[in-house]
Amino acid sequence: MAVGISDLQSFERLTPFRVRDVLLVASPFDHYLLEESGYLAEIMRREYTDLNLSQAPRIIHSHDADDALELLANRDFDLIITMVRVGTMDPYAFGRRAKRDNPDLPVIMLSHNTRELATLHTGDGIDRIFVWTGDSRILLSICKLIEDEKNAENDVENGDVQVILLVEDSRRFYSAYLPLLYSQLVNQTTRLMGEGGNLYERLLRLRARAKILLASDYPTAKSIIDKYHHNIIGVFTDGKFPDPEDGRD
Repeated sequence: MAVGISDLQSFERLTPFRVRDVLLVASPFDHYLLEESGYLAEIMRREYTDLNLSQAPRIIHSHDADDALELLANRDFDLIITMVRVGTMDPYAFGRRAKRDNPDLPVIMLSHNTRELATLHTGDGIDRIFVWTGDSRILLSICKLIEDEKNAENDVENGDVQVILLVEDSRRFYSAYLPLLYSQLVNQTTRLMGEGGNLYERLLRLRARAKILLASDYPTAKSIIDKYHHNIIGVFTDGKFPDPEDGRD
């Protein structure tokens, strides 16, 4: 059954922020590793198509930080994904430079070397760190997580959408969990929608799916729960999580 005009207008107010252009900063070697399973743009298009999502983001590759900054000076991007080694400039200096003119531009670091994770930190120009394990779905998950984080407040307020919270401080684990969560969530949402409506209506309905939020520490998790407690339908967390107030797990 087709949805009414008022319903369509409600759905159109949801998910105002979309990741449409991604700047990928990776050395030729790192870029080769990322494309071992296929051409990245084609992989992203296929993943979005398989999940009945809207148009996949465009991925623009830059081979080092200096080249990336030139691109940023001449066009807009919604998301930056940078590898650890980006030429003569370290990724933190690059992140700071990238955010100088656009403080809200998300900068995600992607590492394929788990041994170096202990030396990496967020802040200082880097918003989050993910681990490349060979699963290309992590790129889709990063895009969707950024969208969900930016759209959650609007969508809860205007559409009473639900929220799923993942509480995990292990970068390796949340890099593995998120692709599974998004795949299951979108598939379940699609099944619940049934077969009614045209493609445009179905894409609009997908905007009302539950939003996934990631907390990597106790204060962030508590803040999200306090803010969205009426809309949270599930919390995924590991067995132990340190409480900074008393030092206990």
